[in-house]
Amino acid sequence: MPTHAPPITLEQQRSIVKDLEKGGHEDVATAACLAWACALRMADLRALGPTDVTVVEPGLLRISWWTTKEASLRMRESEMTYRVPMGVSLKVRRWVARGLRFTEATTRRLVREAKKVFPECAEHSWKRGALQHLAKSGAGWEELLLMARHQSRDTLKRYLWGCLTPDSLRTARASLLLHTPLSGGLTASSR
Repeated sequence: MPTHAPPITLEQQRSIVKDLEKGGHEDVATAACLAWACALRMADLRALGPTDVTVVEPGLLRISWWTTKEASLRMRESEMTYRVPMGVSLKVRRWVARGLRFTEATTRRLVREAKKVFPECAEHSWKRGALQHLAKSGAGWEELLLMARHQSRDTLKRYLWGCLTPDSLRTARASLLLHTPLSGGLTASSR
């Protein structure tokens, strides 16, 4: 059974972003906000270019996901629309306007700075933390599967809660069997 990255909590995420902004690391803070709001891994952030992200309206982002990073072979895999906090969409709008990419240096700095708040932090901690937060908030299976870009509930359960021990099954049942989707959440379409 694979070992999964420990999840970041919402409180840790807020503390990390606050510290990054105080330190003048606005692009890294934007990366942290986008990773949390859209449940992304650091590799997902590095794969995004400014033309892959569109601020549809304040609080609504559209992201195009591609099959490969190599420009000559790129084919759109899917397009997803995320409802995010207004502050996140404003940060992303500024990032897109500057035409930047999230580089290896950006994500390394993000993980390094996050370890000051959460020493066990890893590259998947944002994705796993955001998904656990959504699950505990009452998101339904379909929304979680879409957000995680996983194909099966069993895989998602293992990703969310680790190996399926009696304790993790109780936690999963308590938070995931509610089947109440969050209002206005996530939509996606494949092309």
